[in-house]
Amino acid sequence: MIEYTKRQLYFDIALAIILPGILFVLMVMAIMGHSVANFGTDYVAGTQGVSMIVVAILPILRITGRFRAPYWFLFLVTGCLYLHAASLYLGFYQDLWYWSVVAHAVAGVVVSMIVFTGLAVIQTYSRAVNLGVYPLMFMSFIITVGFGCAWELMEWGVDRLAGVPWMSYSIFDTTDDLVADVVGSLVTNLGILVMVKTRKMEDVVEAINLGAQMRVIGAKWDRRCGLDVKVPARGEETSIEFGKWENMPKEERFSRRKGPQ
Repeated sequence: MIEYTKRQLYFDIALAIILPGILFVLMVMAIMGHSVANFGTDYVAGTQGVSMIVVAILPILRITGRFRAPYWFLFLVTGCLYLHAASLYLGFYQDLWYWSVVAHAVAGVVVSMIVFTGLAVIQTYSRAVNLGVYPLMFMSFIITVGFGCAWELMEWGVDRLAGVPWMSYSIFDTTDDLVADVVGSLVTNLGILVMVKTRKMEDVVEAINLGAQMRVIGAKWDRRCGLDVKVPARGEETSIEFGKWENMPKEERFSRRKGPQ
């Protein structure tokens, strides 16, 4: 298991304070009526508040040790949320006609990367799942587009409840957003296709750098699939019973190569 240093701990604590703190300031300023956007105080401030909570989750999970996501993953998710929340406060959605399309395309890229990463980890470390790259790419695309459709339904529902067109302006706006989601997901899948041409799936997953936590994810998935496997408890991921992770040959780290037991 990769060592978690004090320097990383202090850095994560700083992230857990600064990243949501900036959005908290924007939320307070929106409540005070200083938002550039003319979308209503409740919508702008509420968006900053929800984004603030979500942004704080990954650093807190790293601090508590429950899920130490790589920093590239943390900043990717945070950047996507900031792109939406901060630009809403600054009035980009109102002043730039193309901004919604850009934001949805970027979100499509990020969501598709997150979905593919999760599927790839399950594929590599599960005994019950043995799919190829192309089925994973297709599933990633379908899940991302489905998430985009659910998001548009959420926007429509919020606008109907609020009685104002804050999020869903027209059917054309919804169509543009969904097309942007599709394009973003396709861009991600194209990048994945290029990447797996030169690297094995196992190498890609290893580069995610979650260490022995991946073993827990795979074991939990196998349990869901009905296989009688033991899920390592917290702190047991690198125990003797499960093998020393850092000393294990790479080919032995991947459960799916061993077949069902």
